[in-house]
This record gives sequence, structure tokens and C-alpha cells, in this order.
Amino acid sequence: MSTPLLIPRNGVPVVVIDESNFEKLIDQLAKGSGPLAIDAERASGFKFSARAYLIQIKRHGGGLHLIDPIPFGPSHQLFQELNTLLC
Repeated sequence: MSTPLLIPRNGVPVVVIDESNFEKLIDQLAKGSGPLAIDAERASGFKFSARAYLIQIKRHGGGLHLIDPIPFGPSHQLFQELNTLLC
């Protein structure tokens, strides 16, 4: 019987809420290789919008990252740089 993984092997990453850490995140992901795994947590329902409230990104050799997208907005320059990395 295997033991479930209850927390990430390298601990829970700091949530990115400022441009400086977002730039570091992009740099780390660019140094990784292979596909990127992305997940977005949303709060939907009649009281909340359908916008993302947490974005999780992981890449082999590029780390595991958590982004709070609210401080940035959807058309922020750093999201555009992240989109370029995804292509």
C-alpha cells in the first residue's frame, strides 16, 4: 500500500502577488523543460464571478508556482509574457 502525498515534496510555494516574484516565476519556468501543467481555481456561483482566484503552474525543472491573478488583471504584461512561454 502506498502512502498518499499530502503536501508537495518541496513544500507549498509562496503565492505570487507582486511583479518581482512573477518575473522570477517566468524565469524559472523558462529554464525548465517539457510541457507545463496548469490549473485554475475559480469561485463560481451566483455570489461570485467565474474569474480565476488561484493559478497553479508546474514544469519539470521549472518548479511549482501559485499565482494570485487578482493583483495583476487579465491583460497584465506579465501574463502576456507567460502566454509567450506557453506557445
